Amino acid sequence: MKKVSSHRDLETENKLLLGSWGDPFEDVTDKRLYWEMIKMEIRSFSLFFSKRRAKQRRNVEEVLQHELSNLQRKICLDPSEENVCKFYNIKFKLNQLSLLKTKAAMTRSKACWCEQGERNSKYLFCLERRNHSTKYISELKLSDETTATKPKEILNEEYRFYKELYTSNGACPDVPTFRQLFSQVSFS
Repeated sequence: MKKVSSHRDLETENKLLLGSWGDPFEDVTDKRLYWEMIKMEIRSFSLFFSKRRAKQRRNVEEVLQHELSNLQRKICLDPSEENVCKFYNIKFKLNQLSLLKTKAAMTRSKACWCEQGERNSKYLFCLERRNHSTKYISELKLSDETTATKPKEILNEEYRFYKELYTSNGACPDVPTFRQLFSQVSFS
């Protein structure tokens, strides 16, 4: 494929491509709307393609399952090497389809812990919900012994607490207790 070097080359290639398919959006003048409509067309085509491909895979799986059950009956009557070989070959193909389905499910999963074959489970969902509830402060006892339940009050109290915590109390190195505390410490 050749590298597109300029805007005119890109327009020319678009015209050639759209000329072969026909441009259903030739009346659209706004480039942003045109782009959105092209994305919509691509999405609809990819959905159609994906559904058709999934249906074909399901059909292949059904045929393989049917052949596997027929071969199981044949093996019971005639356990020849040829029948056993066909049986394991079909079983291998079914396992490959199963692995493909598993990989697709793992890809669709939004969880990061599915990398090593772990699966989503009720335990992990409950654990995440519990962790959220432990991180969220719903009630806070204020310095004046009252209780704050509104998020804004809680944030203000947290701000006040940490501001007071990290504010200098005016400890001056000229104070005798300061000199006494650090007189034995060597800073070299």
